[in-house]
Amino acid sequence: MFFGTRFASGLIFDGRVSAVSTQALFLSHNAFVGIVFSVPFFRIGGLTLSADVLPLILLGCFVPHSWLGPLCCCSPLFPSTFGEFLLFNGEGTLCDIPFYTAFARREREQFARVNLRVCLRMLQLGDDCEEVFGFGGAAMATLVTGGTGFVGANIVRELARAGHEVVSYDVAPADALVRQFIAEWEGSITFAQGDIRDREAVAALAHGHSIDGIIHAATYTVNQRALEVERGRDVVGINIEGLVNVLELARIAGVRRVVYVSSGAAYGLAAGTDQTYSEEMPVAPDSMYGITKYAGELITRRYGELYGFQSVSVRLSTPYGPMERVTGHRAVMSALYQWTGQVARGEPLSVQGDSFDPEDGRDYTYVVDTARGLQAILDAPALHHDLYNLTTGAWITYREILNALSEVAPGSGPVPAGSAESAAAAARASVPSRGPLSAHRLRQDLGWQPAYDLRSGLADYLQWRRESGFSG
Repeated sequence: MFFGTRFASGLIFDGRVSAVSTQALFLSHNAFVGIVFSVPFFRIGGLTLSADVLPLILLGCFVPHSWLGPLCCCSPLFPSTFGEFLLFNGEGTLCDIPFYTAFARREREQFARVNLRVCLRMLQLGDDCEEVFGFGGAAMATLVTGGTGFVGANIVRELARAGHEVVSYDVAPADALVRQFIAEWEGSITFAQGDIRDREAVAALAHGHSIDGIIHAATYTVNQRALEVERGRDVVGINIEGLVNVLELARIAGVRRVVYVSSGAAYGLAAGTDQTYSEEMPVAPDSMYGITKYAGELITRRYGELYGFQSVSVRLSTPYGPMERVTGHRAVMSALYQWTGQVARGEPLSVQGDSFDPEDGRDYTYVVDTARGLQAILDAPALHHDLYNLTTGAWITYREILNALSEVAPGSGPVPAGSAESAAAAARASVPSRGPLSAHRLRQDLGWQPAYDLRSGLADYLQWRRESGFSG
């Protein structure tokens, strides 16, 4: 049933629900909410309506949405209230959503979209709307590209944990490790497999799912010159062509917000390694990866301006933690991956004695914090900027990492090693070309704070390795 018995549920009054009925109208771009308290209801073609919803629908057919903004009568945030919303903004589909699902559990806007020009046709069709227009009252979903990868899998899990319905799209299938990782929330996650460069496959996601938000995390991560030379075309194809395909999907589906996962690599050598990098700093990317990431930010911003959806780019500092592993698009692992793997296998921590500098390091951020920060940006009612750094803001040396590992895993002290496969080899391969990112803007705008420091992050990471059996 598109409408019917689910549509009328209770009268909202002072945060309580009576046994009468409620209706609401929500225009997302103008933050317009109309709530009906005690007005008569009637049915047209099987569609239950309140007496004052119809005039608002008709008015919306002929006037700009901005004219309706002043009619706003209250805030949509009633976390203790149960009711249902009729939601639309002029560009997609129409559906009703349980009030408590949209605001109490997710604490964010949830809306569907409908072309106002078909409203009268819907009134005629009533319960047949689902058959004719091909949609019903399904909950809106968030698309995560690269959802089976390192950062992507963590984003998928944290979104599902927060109450989102999630669609994960990745060229790699959800293997046993991924499914174990999200097992507790698998009922809220749908996996779709395909190449981000396949324009038709990406566009098809709009037909199979009601997508209202996108976190674009699919990327080809390259941090070695040799890989740039060997796979440069793939880096551009995935990081630029794939992004454009996702932005076209956003345009077609009429999404609310696109979060583009960028990287600190976009800064390049904009300043010395002893300086903190803020969003106001000019960029100077010096690698194919950094160049494509910065270009992706500009493309994302312009698409949002042209097609009317909110867009925001997020530059990540270096993540570490669960689900980091060798894939077809991520070949060089971090020092923390190497060292925690050695701990999990009961091996001593090995370092390359001649070349290893314990005072080198990076602005590491535990990947769970990274995922939660991205969720906070996606769910924020409003954003004051379209670019954020996502980082702990702290520079962490390899000496500090080794000392912290010795504390959380006693007996795993470092020993010299001559193997090219040692952790130091991976560390040297990814020596940073910049200083730490600044977290000031995100903390000021959204109040976001990382939940994990180095010691608690390593402890949680090692616990995941033990529980999952992953010692790679």
